[in-house]
Amino acid sequence: MFSLELKASPTSYDEYGQPCYPVDQEKGLSEAQGNRLLKEAFASGYTAAVAKTLVGITRRQVLLASSQRPADVLEIGGGNGGFYDGLRNKARTYINVEPGRIPLSGKALERIKDPRYMCLKCSAEDIPLPDESVDVILCIASFDHIPDYRKALGEVRRLLRKGGIFMLTLNNRRSWWKAMLSRTAYLKRREEEIAKEHYFQWSFSECESHLAEFIPVRDIYTTTFVPFIPHLWRPLLPVSDLFGRPLLRKYGANIIAVCRKPGKDGSHEFVPRAI
Repeated sequence: MFSLELKASPTSYDEYGQPCYPVDQEKGLSEAQGNRLLKEAFASGYTAAVAKTLVGITRRQVLLASSQRPADVLEIGGGNGGFYDGLRNKARTYINVEPGRIPLSGKALERIKDPRYMCLKCSAEDIPLPDESVDVILCIASFDHIPDYRKALGEVRRLLRKGGIFMLTLNNRRSWWKAMLSRTAYLKRREEEIAKEHYFQWSFSECESHLAEFIPVRDIYTTTFVPFIPHLWRPLLPVSDLFGRPLLRKYGANIIAVCRKPGKDGSHEFVPRAI
């Protein structure tokens, strides 16, 4: 564990020696997620296949951002920190902001011994780090688990160094199949279930608009153009993006956004799309 400058002292340390801060949150924490809507998708491998694609895109974006020198990376809602393993050679430091109480074993226990890795048990709405502390902030499918997204985006803007990037992946509430089902009782029930574990749901346009209030959006698009269909998703999923991205840019199931904080001269370097 590396030495880290903190704005406030931890209120306690957990059984793994990770610094803990107060978290005022009733839902959205990892220990409270039931994944009731995804049981069959999990069992079939669909969810893992989609997650692998999102992680691959995110990793390539971080590698682009750290091409000149190793980056100081912060991940919001990183669970047990598994994403760090694919960035060991590119991250100078890696801070995982994870408010949930997650039991650690095996690789996760080894990970917290890595001198470049640290987990802060705190809310993304109030991260106890100094201004302009990191080069890259990631949030992989966890941003809608934060009670106040405006506070969290304010923290993202504050913590990023000039020219730093913020990359977010988020479920799209207006995928093409949700749009088709928009007036059905089925979708209403599904959205009620989603609301039990999430604080908000954004469409492509809503995501772009909310992010732009805090930090310039350099690239935004969607992926995953095939819903979970038993026995059919596996052959369709890999080829669907080839046609979906140019034809249904705003209507895939997952939104991917890349933002960059203005540089010292106010300019924005172009961030290539990590496909």
